[in-house]
Amino acid sequence: MTNSSSDQADPEAWKAYYLDHFRQNRDAILEAAALGFDAPIKGCPGWDVAGLTGHMGRVYTFWLKWVSERPRGYSREAWAELMADRDIRLPGYPAWEAAGFPKDERPTGIVTFARQVGEELETALDGLGPEETVWTFIPSQQTGAFVFRRLAMETAIHRWDAEDAAGIVRPIDERLARDGIDEMLMMFREDPGYEENSDRRRGQRILLREDPGPGRWLVSFAPEGMTTTSEEAPADVTISGSASDLQLFIMGRRFPDEMRIEGDQDLAAAWGNLAGRF
Repeated sequence: MTNSSSDQADPEAWKAYYLDHFRQNRDAILEAAALGFDAPIKGCPGWDVAGLTGHMGRVYTFWLKWVSERPRGYSREAWAELMADRDIRLPGYPAWEAAGFPKDERPTGIVTFARQVGEELETALDGLGPEETVWTFIPSQQTGAFVFRRLAMETAIHRWDAEDAAGIVRPIDERLARDGIDEMLMMFREDPGYEENSDRRRGQRILLREDPGPGRWLVSFAPEGMTTTSEEAPADVTISGSASDLQLFIMGRRFPDEMRIEGDQDLAAAWGNLAGRF
């Protein structure tokens, strides 16, 4: 699966594929939350399971807004409506999030909030066509297909976060992880929010090598932007691991000492400063 996957011959099949992973991982996050709220989240410093569960409600309300009101786009008015809706659904949520999810300020009903709005979003997504126009934060990706893929990836990563906090070791599905690397590299290139890293890019080359497996991502960092190819070619550093571990690495959940590194160790450690942080 590559970045062009959702443009292939059967977009409805890709919709079903992504939404199936969305449902499975959404349920798994709630199951992990039922095991306890206090464990810290490795990939999100300062968060615990309660904060992550609340964040999922935030994610679901975000996409529910744009999917339900498509093709309406972002505006200050729409954002104010979204914030008010969150505060109605989970009173105190916006202030709790703004404070960094402190334990002593947790609102009541976090799991119910995440479950209910997740179910509403699933219903809305079922009625969304892959080619329909929906506002998203990537200017070149304004379709339902992007939303399906993004939600599949975000719930997969946060499922891993929640389960890891609970001591459950379960990798991301290999096929989904491969596609997730493609998706995240696209966002590092195209999301305006990652342009702030451009002054650190001076021609460095990092090869991500799936091992075992076929995935290869040669990422080149230049002042004018990032490029990615699927070739295996000379690089300043090669970072190898399973598709799941490579996706977790580029998302800040795996660290260089947990990967197989050949070449410039310092450059491997600088991945987040070059590409971006999610």
